[in-house]
Amino acid sequence: MKIIISLLLFLSFINNDSSVTETSKEREVSFINPVHENAVVLSNFGLRTHPLLNKERMHTGVDFQAMEGDQVKASEKGIVIFASEKDTFGKMVILEHADGFVTRYAHLDSFDQEIEKGTAVEKGQTIGLAGKSGFANSPVLHFEILLDGEAKDPLSYLE
Repeated sequence: MKIIISLLLFLSFINNDSSVTETSKEREVSFINPVHENAVVLSNFGLRTHPLLNKERMHTGVDFQAMEGDQVKASEKGIVIFASEKDTFGKMVILEHADGFVTRYAHLDSFDQEIEKGTAVEKGQTIGLAGKSGFANSPVLHFEILLDGEAKDPLSYLE
């Protein structure tokens, strides 16, 4: 009897473990670079000395070099949940995607005329133009990826 119970517990554990793997596979998503595939990274994800404040702070995204007016594209299909000014980020668009992902696009010069809260966007659709709004000293796109509310290194998710 002990052997049967042990076997059932073992099989139950294996079954639960495989469902965790399936969930992880379902969340494997790749995003396109919102500026262009060869965009230069000016500032990486992680701790850094802030270029304007000269203080060490967590940088929760990456900054891509952009020319003022470059098209900024949705990195994956989603729904606009925010399109307005936001503190030091300046003009910002936030998109909600499947499986708990959210992307943020900041320091925009302007929004595409179709972009407003509740708008569905397709992967690669223009959502705005790059600029230097907010706390930016040159044209740049600050890009973030969050998974279940936690900032992730965007470069790990780009195609």
